[in-house]
Amino acid sequence: MEKMAGDIGNPYDVLLKIIDTDEYAIYIKETHVGNIDVRFGEEDAMIENIDIFPLLQRKGYGTQVISFIKRLPLMTIYGEAVPDTLSFWVKMGARYAESVLEQYVSSSDEQNTPRLIPFRISLS
Repeated sequence: MEKMAGDIGNPYDVLLKIIDTDEYAIYIKETHVGNIDVRFGEEDAMIENIDIFPLLQRKGYGTQVISFIKRLPLMTIYGEAVPDTLSFWVKMGARYAESVLEQYVSSSDEQNTPRLIPFRISLS
């Protein structure tokens, strides 16, 4: 995406500033609130990691940045969720492979529990 070559801003107070290839600093109202590793393709995005700084978590910043990405001209957002973030990603519209989610929910053995659960957010 050509418009991804520089900083990405919007009227929703979110700014993604390029740190390195596929790594962006997240600014909300000019405050650096965390970082995101995301690969943008022509029609999709792959979120490798979103890291809101610990003291700023649970204040809606993650929701704001994902909502911003969902407004880009993309068809799908992909990623992998750690188990503690499943409810966040569901709130963002994520769908999980049923077999992987069932394995996570039904597993009582930590060694057999998936560490990352793949998800997809369809935007079309």
